[in-house]
Amino acid sequence: MNSVNQSWVPAMAVALVALGSGGWLLQRGGASQEGVVASLRTVEEVHRLVSDRYVEEIDPAELYRMAIDGMLRELGDPNTVFIDAKNTDEIEITTNSTYGGLGIRIQRVGDWITVMGVLPNTPAERQGLMTGDLIVSVEGESIRGWTDTQAVERLRGPKGEPVTIGIGRLGVREPLEFTIVRDEIQVEIIKAFMVNEEVGYVRLEGFSRAARQDLARAVEGLREHGGSGLVIPTADAFVDMPVVVLVNQYSASASEIVAGALQDHDRGLIVGTPTFGKGSVQTVYSLPGGHHLKLTTAGWFTPSGRSINRKWEHGATLEQLAAATAGVGTDPAAVAFGEVASDSAELEVFRTDAGRPVYGGGGITPDVLVPDTLTLGERKFVAAVGEGGFSLAQLAFRFAIQWTADHPEVQRDFQLTPEMRQAFYEMLTAEEGLELQNEVYDEAQTLVNRRLVYQIANAAFGEVEALRRGQQLDPQLAEAVRLLSQADSPEDLLGLVWPAADESLTEMGGAGEVQSFR
Repeated sequence: MNSVNQSWVPAMAVALVALGSGGWLLQRGGASQEGVVASLRTVEEVHRLVSDRYVEEIDPAELYRMAIDGMLRELGDPNTVFIDAKNTDEIEITTNSTYGGLGIRIQRVGDWITVMGVLPNTPAERQGLMTGDLIVSVEGESIRGWTDTQAVERLRGPKGEPVTIGIGRLGVREPLEFTIVRDEIQVEIIKAFMVNEEVGYVRLEGFSRAARQDLARAVEGLREHGGSGLVIPTADAFVDMPVVVLVNQYSASASEIVAGALQDHDRGLIVGTPTFGKGSVQTVYSLPGGHHLKLTTAGWFTPSGRSINRKWEHGATLEQLAAATAGVGTDPAAVAFGEVASDSAELEVFRTDAGRPVYGGGGITPDVLVPDTLTLGERKFVAAVGEGGFSLAQLAFRFAIQWTADHPEVQRDFQLTPEMRQAFYEMLTAEEGLELQNEVYDEAQTLVNRRLVYQIANAAFGEVEALRRGQQLDPQLAEAVRLLSQADSPEDLLGLVWPAADESLTEMGGAGEVQSFR
C-alpha cells in the first residue's frame, strides 16, 4: 500500500525556483501575499454588509460558519469537513473506538428512540437494559419525536457522570427509571463466528488503532475452533489459510486498502460487488474554539499501482456515491458505476504478483461478482411497505421483540415456520394497516425470511448470533463458502477463478511466501 501525498511536489518545485531565481521569488511572493490580503478584506466587507444590512438578522458567527461550509463544499470533496466542537467525540470513536456513554445501540422506531442492542460488559447491561426497550425520557424530559442525533448528544457524556432515563418495556405497565453512570465504552468493530465446521467468518466494521490486534485474536480463535478457511467482509493476520473477502458498494477506505492489498498479493479472493472507491486520506487539524477540520491530504494506491479513489462528479454526496456502485454488471472489464461515477468507459488492467489481471478505475473490482440485489417481487414488497410510511427493518424488529417475549423458550437453531410468517403478515395488515396483497408478500418470501430470522436472533440472543443466522441466507456468503469448500490452500482457491494460479504461485514460492503488505 502506498500513501501518496501530492503536496511535496509543488513544495519541491518552489524550492528549485527559489535557488535559481534569487529575489524574483520574494517579489512574486510579496505580490501574491498582497492578493491574499485583498481577498480577505473583500470577504470581511461582505460579512460586514450582510451582518448590518441583510433583510433578515443573522448571527455574525453563523455567517462565518456559512463561509467555511461554502468553501469546503466548493472543493467537491465530501470527505473534507468541518467538525463542530460539540461533535468532536466522533474523532475519538473513529481513532480509538471508544466513547463515554451507556453501551447501547439506538435507533428511532416510530416516535420513540429504541434500544436495538446492548453491548456486553457495559453500564447498560449491568443495569439490565434490554433490546427492544423504548427510551421515553432523559432527565425527566420526554423525548418523543427526538432524532437519533438528539438522543446520542444527551446520552453520551464524560465517564463517571450519571444520566437518568425512563424506559418503556413490553409487558410492564409503567415506565421504568434507571440512573446509569456513564463509562468508557469500547466499540465492538470485530465480530467472529463459525459458519460451519471448517469455515470461519469475521465481520470487520471499522478500523482503529486496536483493530489489527483484535483481528488477529479473532482469527486465532476461529482456527482453534477448527477453521481452515476464512471469510472476511472487508483484511498479515491470515497466515497461509485460504481467505475470501466479501465486499460491496459500502466497503470504503481502509477496507478497500486491505482488500486491494490481499488481491494484488494473491493472498485472498475478493467476492461481491465493486467497492465504494474512497481512496483518500484525511488529516484532522485542531482549530480555535475546540473545532476541527478533517482535510483530505493524501491518496491511496494498491501494491500493483491501482488508485483506490474513484473520480466523482463535483458535489456528489456520500449517499449518492454509495448508490452509484449498487447496480453493477457481471463482467469485471465492463462494470458500469452509475451516472455520478467516472466517465471512463474501459477499466485499466493491472497485474497481481502472480500475474492475474485486476482492474483500476477506482474502488476494488471483485474476482467473483455476486450481486446481492432484490428480485422484482421483493422490490414490489419493499415499495408497498415504503408507500405505507414504514421501514421493513423496523417492522421486523418490532415483530421480533413481541414474538420472543411470547416465546421465551426459543432456541438458537429455531426455524422460521409458516405460522410465524403468517403472524408477521397479520401484523403488517391488521395492526399496522398496511395495504398489502398476499401474492406480493409471498413473492418476497426470501427477503422476509432473512429479515425475520436476523431480528428474532438479535432480540433473543444478541448481534453475533443474529449475524450468524442472517448470513446463512446471504448469497455472497454462500458463494464464499462454496469456493472455500473446494480449496485446501490459497493456491487452490485462486485456481478456481484463474487456472494459471497453481503454476504461477509455485514459481513464486507459494502464497505463504508472498511479500506481506505494510
